[in-house]
Amino acid sequence: PEALYPSTWVGERACAWLRTHASPDRPFFLKVSFPDPHHPFTPPGRFWDLYRPQDVQLPPSFHQPGDSRLVQDVHRYTREGGSREGYGAYGVSERECQETIALTYGMISLIDEQVGRLTATLQSLDRARDTVVIFTSDHGDMMGEHGMVLKGAMHFEGLTRVPFIWSDPALGRGGRAIDLPCGTLDIAQTVLARCGLAPFNGMQGVNLMPWLTNQATPAPDRAGVIVESEPVVLPHGRTRPYRLRSLVSDRWRLTVSN
Repeated sequence: PEALYPSTWVGERACAWLRTHASPDRPFFLKVSFPDPHHPFTPPGRFWDLYRPQDVQLPPSFHQPGDSRLVQDVHRYTREGGSREGYGAYGVSERECQETIALTYGMISLIDEQVGRLTATLQSLDRARDTVVIFTSDHGDMMGEHGMVLKGAMHFEGLTRVPFIWSDPALGRGGRAIDLPCGTLDIAQTVLARCGLAPFNGMQGVNLMPWLTNQATPAPDRAGVIVESEPVVLPHGRTRPYRLRSLVSDRWRLTVSN
């Protein structure tokens, strides 16, 4: 039932916290962390069949496994009957991929509904006009890219390109997109700057506020962001540790694996 599902519970507890602590005379910081969208792909109630698998389009790369050894390892592991019980990537058929995406859309729609409850609660408390809302994620999932689902130490866009929405009443209405390559390391710097607090000495990341407020001149000198992976658990039959380093710019990704 929807009422017993984790995303619903997180939304309920967050709204209850706001009603208790978001008083007009004191600042607050609330992190709301939804476990979904995540496997197993089991959205509850009406969200289970909200989207039809037959309507889902496969990603352009579904039939393009490429020559990456990492991808080849995943498909070999799947063909040999490897387990699907963990979080590691595995190969899927067209129908499996469509069902996975449709069910993931259902989980996302439930989260959208809970975020709507949170914003409605802020409005009812008269705090929406002075509250910054940030929406992001720790990582993505492959939804059929190169014939795979879930995740692993592979720096494809399906895993590394995540939403980052900054809703700030001080910026007025109307949205804009930042072309600057950004990463999760930038979030703490930006939050502190928005609160008028200095970062601690040596803190990594970039304060994005000048770009959010359209006051950044000249153009930033940033080649891109670094994505790093060093798997602790060796996946898909690998016998020795390996690591990946990627430089991601606004146009390209350069990945070195050793």
